[in-house]
Amino acid sequence: ELEPSSDIKAAVIGGGPAGLSAAYFLSLSGFDVHLFEKERDFGGVVMSTIPSFRIPREAVDRDVDLIKALGVKMHLGTEKTISELKKEKFRYIFVAIGATCSNDPGVKGNGLRESAISFLSSSKKNKRENIGLFPVIVGGGNTAIDAARMAVRTEGVKKVRVVYRRTENEMPADLEEYRAALGDGIEFMFLHNPVELVDGRLTLMKMVLSDVDSSGRRSPKESGETETIDCTALITAIGEKVDMTELDRIGYRDEDGVYLIGDAATGPSTIVRCIESAKEAVDSALDDFFEGSEIDDDAECSCEGGEDHHHHHHHDEDEEEDDDEDISEASLRALESEYFEEISKRKSRILFSDEKDGLDEFFKREGQRCLECTYLCNKCVDVCPNRANVAIDTREGEYDFEDPFQVIHLDAYCNECGNCKTFCPHLGAPYLDKFTLFSRLDDFESSKNSGFYLEDEKLYLRLDGTIFEIEIDEEGNLSQEIPEEVESLLNTIFKDYGYLLGRVEE
Repeated sequence: ELEPSSDIKAAVIGGGPAGLSAAYFLSLSGFDVHLFEKERDFGGVVMSTIPSFRIPREAVDRDVDLIKALGVKMHLGTEKTISELKKEKFRYIFVAIGATCSNDPGVKGNGLRESAISFLSSSKKNKRENIGLFPVIVGGGNTAIDAARMAVRTEGVKKVRVVYRRTENEMPADLEEYRAALGDGIEFMFLHNPVELVDGRLTLMKMVLSDVDSSGRRSPKESGETETIDCTALITAIGEKVDMTELDRIGYRDEDGVYLIGDAATGPSTIVRCIESAKEAVDSALDDFFEGSEIDDDAECSCEGGEDHHHHHHHDEDEEEDDDEDISEASLRALESEYFEEISKRKSRILFSDEKDGLDEFFKREGQRCLECTYLCNKCVDVCPNRANVAIDTREGEYDFEDPFQVIHLDAYCNECGNCKTFCPHLGAPYLDKFTLFSRLDDFESSKNSGFYLEDEKLYLRLDGTIFEIEIDEEGNLSQEIPEEVESLLNTIFKDYGYLLGRVEE
């Protein structure tokens, strides 16, 4: 359970994957969050369009229930504009309306046709139209595959074909989805493009591939040769775009505090990409909030009196601010150290619970073992039998690392057993990837690792394959500039971890 949210209000327009994700991350960050969805259900295309045999409704419902439990105020059947939300004192607004307008394939004729989005949406609402014996789907993406697999399951259908103007190799659909469609008995006609649909017969232009285009794929060109097949309904899935009319209604424009996220910003993508987009936007809002808070604090001054008083008041205030800053930093460091100590205890043992407490209690206890891997992992430190990986506490350094504990690798202690690679949760090989401290010059020269060797007043440094030989003066200044994060890490090692710099036997 979370603490009560702050009074900083954030609004999300759209309840699809991006909108739900934004609401989730905003709530975790302490905002007072309201989500507005104009339809009667949350989930966006996942709920309205993607077939339930791919993503069951229960999965979406669980996510929505979780977000509600975090305190997000959910509003269904509600349309809001940005100007309305600003009047209601929402400081941050996230626009996540998706991309559901289908592109027109430009096929001539009089036959039945509709977009894959429309067909899938109708099917999920059990309002299935009669698409006849021989529906044809146009396109090579996941939406086309979804439409084809839904068509197979539609009453009265005898044969489903998918027509795609490139080859199997260029098809953007996921291989897993393509194989599932083949398993459903769907026929794929590659290097064909629809031209005209008249009286249940679809004319296709045969295509050939030419040079690579801007998408990185070979571009299809007309061969001049055609083929005609039965087609009782043409279902088009050749890409979607953002509904600009809806963006205009909302009043979206590029301005501070307003974020366009998900497919509305990028065009059709994936659920995971939408989640990523939402998280990046929320992180940006957090950065803006904290930067704004610092600016506001500096701008505030309630002092009164004459000019001399004003001057002296600020002089005293500066001293007080310095004291406050020292106190707050000390308090923060103590809290942080307590936090890391707690994590170390959590991961040091299995938390047993009585069988009579049941699964709920077990899950609750296991949840308490979270290792906060994005902040403090150190798995390679734990599993090395030779202690060749060391976590460096960089919090006192000049550079603010995202992960405050940076692992360095000690070349002299490593026998390349590969243990750290086996257990690395990030699929890395720490003994090769981590910044390495060398104890001998010949070891430094024979390695490819980024790292350093220190000899008297000379620093040998390798960064991404480039070697630098840098002189160090009596005051510790370097004779040439190096990246600030590297210099900060080196200074921390020299200052606080000097014992690692000792010589080893030849």
